[in-house]
Amino acid sequence: MLVDEPSDGVRRLTIDRPDQLNAISIDVLRAIVAGADDADAHGARAIVLTGAGRAFSAGYDIHEFSALTAEQHLLLETERGELVERWFACPVPTIAALNGICYGGGTILAVATDLRVAGPGLGFKVTAASYGGANLTWMLPRLVGVGRARELLMTSRLVSGTEAAAIGLVERLVDDNAVADAAVELASEIAAHPPAGPRAVKALINDGLGQQPARALAAENYAQLQMLTRPVGAPRFTTFLERTRGAAPPETAQG
Repeated sequence: MLVDEPSDGVRRLTIDRPDQLNAISIDVLRAIVAGADDADAHGARAIVLTGAGRAFSAGYDIHEFSALTAEQHLLLETERGELVERWFACPVPTIAALNGICYGGGTILAVATDLRVAGPGLGFKVTAASYGGANLTWMLPRLVGVGRARELLMTSRLVSGTEAAAIGLVERLVDDNAVADAAVELASEIAAHPPAGPRAVKALINDGLGQQPARALAAENYAQLQMLTRPVGAPRFTTFLERTRGAAPPETAQG
């Protein structure tokens, strides 16, 4: 893993195995989650995950599997699932810079990330069906719709960056050579805000998916009340009004 801070409040994690197309070994996955935990502990306001070279990741490291007994493989799968859950649940907003190839385990990490940036040259493929498995049934339908998710997961076909943006799998589509900078720019836009807001948005959306709208709304109202009663509440609105004064009509400066 390479770790740097390309912008104020932004921590970038780069999988640094370009010769293996950034294949995700269990050590790599542990390092990603540890990097996210460290970023959270040190006050990062956004995290960018990417891969070195011409791939985000070609998937889990199959060479690692071949050396394992059946029992060891089961233990590995269990830990891997727990680590993906921890990445998904990281309280800091996360952005995936999807450069080039994104297959198998790479797609799992990408979909478990909050936002995705890619270029037209992205090659995205959920490969599980090709070897008798099933991945991303828990999240992909929420991004692209049930029917489209069924089609992508059952066929394991390749999806370009252009199609990924059209179906809602990628939030920002840019030139292929601009993916890294665009991901940092998006992270910086998030990091420019007080961290409580984006963190609350992430937690409320993740927890609210699958709930009845009324319950999700009640959870949002409760979180909003908690944030507004903290000392940061009044200065936050003062700063907002100062920033917007003169830049927009008064009726647009609403909370």
